[in-house]
Amino acid sequence: MRTKFSTIFWLLIFCFLLLSCARTESEPPVDIKDGYINQQIQLLVPAQFNSYKTTSPVVLEVQYYSNNDIVFPNNYNVRIFKQTNNGWVEIQEQPILRLPEEDIVFSAERETDAVRLFTVYLELDEYDQSSKLRFYIIGDMKVEKEIQQVAAYVDVTLNP
Repeated sequence: MRTKFSTIFWLLIFCFLLLSCARTESEPPVDIKDGYINQQIQLLVPAQFNSYKTTSPVVLEVQYYSNNDIVFPNNYNVRIFKQTNNGWVEIQEQPILRLPEEDIVFSAERETDAVRLFTVYLELDEYDQSSKLRFYIIGDMKVEKEIQQVAAYVDVTLNP
């Protein structure tokens, strides 16, 4: 009985060590405090505007939930990451001109839209393979006399 218990104990220790050494999904290098990610703003991929194909652009929806002003440049500081065997790798967006060219401001005091749509055109290496992507947008939120960066992200899988 003692030998059986000892064997089970060491087997559990081995499994624990094996699991703790397993590679975990690395996070993209977006350094924003947890309380400021997906809290004041949300990022969605509305199904009615997306084909989820690698050859098509991705339409993203920004939703605003704050009592503070949040300012984005007209490209929303969008950052795109692709999940690979080596973790998340940043990929580039195809250069496009977004209009209007001025900053986008979400404000509780002004009569502005609380929801906005914008399109991202991707530069993928392989359009014939599925890709799991993570889109981030990063803005500046005015909190009293300070500026705090806020972000939102959404994951989407595109298929050929």
